[in-house]
Amino acid sequence: MRNKILVLISLLIILVLVGCSAEQATIPTQQQKTTDTSVKVEAQTEKTPVKVETKEEAITKKTEPIPTVKVEQPPQLPEKIQELILKSQTKVISCKYLLSQPPENRFLDTYFIKGNKIKVRRYEGNAYKIGEYYDTVYLDRDAKTATARCEDEGRCLQSGEDYTRKVFEADYDTYNTKTPMDWLEGLTNAELIGPEVIDGVSTMKIKSIQTGKIIELWLHTTYGVPIKATITESGQPTLVYQYADSAFNYLKDSDVAPKFTTSQY
Repeated sequence: MRNKILVLISLLIILVLVGCSAEQATIPTQQQKTTDTSVKVEAQTEKTPVKVETKEEAITKKTEPIPTVKVEQPPQLPEKIQELILKSQTKVISCKYLLSQPPENRFLDTYFIKGNKIKVRRYEGNAYKIGEYYDTVYLDRDAKTATARCEDEGRCLQSGEDYTRKVFEADYDTYNTKTPMDWLEGLTNAELIGPEVIDGVSTMKIKSIQTGKIIELWLHTTYGVPIKATITESGQPTLVYQYADSAFNYLKDSDVAPKFTTSQY
């Protein structure tokens, strides 16, 4: 009996020892765990490196000034010049003047302006050809067209022929000269020089520099439009434009429209 008990105890001890050996074989050691974790961390580090910001870099980042955008302010005209320009825009409905311009620099043609319609009464020279002569040009600035007619009955009715009903084509660019109002369009910088009297008209002289050219204007103190303008460029003679015998706001639409029209004009 005693021998049987000893045999059973021996078998139990053997079974316990075998079980412990199997458990130790399946559970990784602490060293193995540490090694596996290091491999995984190193693999992740190689894929996505993390930059650690130093204290100095953090301070510099906080104190670095934020860039600002500088906004250019548009140049301002003196208040007096602005007042005169406003007069030209609000008080001038129509105007008539005798024009002198380069290269002739003589008062030749008379201009009648209302809105975008212009009538030009040409200077009547002594020499003219019957049937080819015209004394009046009509411009439409919207359509950019120019037509001409012979309206002086003393010249246009000859030898039983009536040339007042004939329409001529005219060169638009030749007669589309700079009007007094045109000088003020887009004017953004100018210096106020002072009052002057031009041909008995009270004016205010201003000076502007544009693309290297000095432009001087003498503005009508009542209506704000120039009655004289000069352009001075380095090494070039001064160009002079004058608007004499100016009259304002008496023209009707019919005063700047042809007396008759045709199917073409």
